[in-house]
Amino acid sequence: MDFWITVGIIVLLAVAAVLVKQALYRVRQRNAVAKDDDPLISLVLLRSLRLALTEDEVRARVSRALAMSFDVGNEHATEFVMEVPAEARPPFGEGQTFLVKIAAGFFFVHSYAKPYMDLDARALDDIMDQRLRRVMAEHRAWLSVDLLREIGDTAREAAYPTIGKILAAMLDEDSLGVLSPALSRCKPLNDDARDALLSDDPLALFSTVSLPVFSVAADDAAMEAAIAEARERWPEFVAAFAAQEADTGGFNVKVMFTHGDYTEHIWVEVETIDGETITGTVGNEPDAIPGLKFDDRVTVTMDRISDWMYFNGEEMVGGFTVKVLTEMMNRKG
Repeated sequence: MDFWITVGIIVLLAVAAVLVKQALYRVRQRNAVAKDDDPLISLVLLRSLRLALTEDEVRARVSRALAMSFDVGNEHATEFVMEVPAEARPPFGEGQTFLVKIAAGFFFVHSYAKPYMDLDARALDDIMDQRLRRVMAEHRAWLSVDLLREIGDTAREAAYPTIGKILAAMLDEDSLGVLSPALSRCKPLNDDARDALLSDDPLALFSTVSLPVFSVAADDAAMEAAIAEARERWPEFVAAFAAQEADTGGFNVKVMFTHGDYTEHIWVEVETIDGETITGTVGNEPDAIPGLKFDDRVTVTMDRISDWMYFNGEEMVGGFTVKVLTEMMNRKG
């Protein structure tokens, strides 16, 4: 588990550096809409297509998200949704902006038909996590919920749970990822992201570390050598697992799973080893293997092993492909 956290943090730092550079212009542009010089309190949904909305649809989604209702038709109502006229909208291009006034404050809901950030091929190549790179490359629109003004003395950051719930109500099949402008971090959309948006601390989504998915050429010489070494030294892992000495733990194997012509190497936490058969639970969310998910119990054979690792105290033993991936990341950095 410590190994996964270490690798994930390295990736997040690399991704954050790219996002900071590419998003600064967009964030500055949107900050001009916010009150005075307060930091932007916002969450952004990266999408493949723009979500076209009406005032009624925004009202319905906000009502569902916050378990509230609007007094439509009452000109004295203190809570309302209003589409901002085209001439008064922020300069984000083709799209819509809605003003939402609720008990928690004034909010903007923006929905625009352009990438939130334009990454060139080199910048995309610097994002080694395959899932995150796909989100950045494929998104063509964005939808955000921004705090415009809080009510009373409430801290601006206290608006995040409201923002998260409203954003969750905007999710559909065209939603790809969630981005925090304040943190300059992005997460591909999955069940964990959906749950986080509905929680009381949606920003916690960006502090969790997911094991990234790397894309490596099938004929990469360094990776082939690492896999060969892992298989040659497999008896070392078996012996250590059998001994289960006091300072050892975190016994994991990397297993090849295939779907058609696609092969994905996924970590499995080992429960038992019986001859050439290994049983354990899937340790990270698969990217493109249908029917396989995190924490599934699987049984595999030794010929599908591409790496192994365990900890002896604080020292990682094995992790041959991990070392290759780390070197690749260092070269890109």
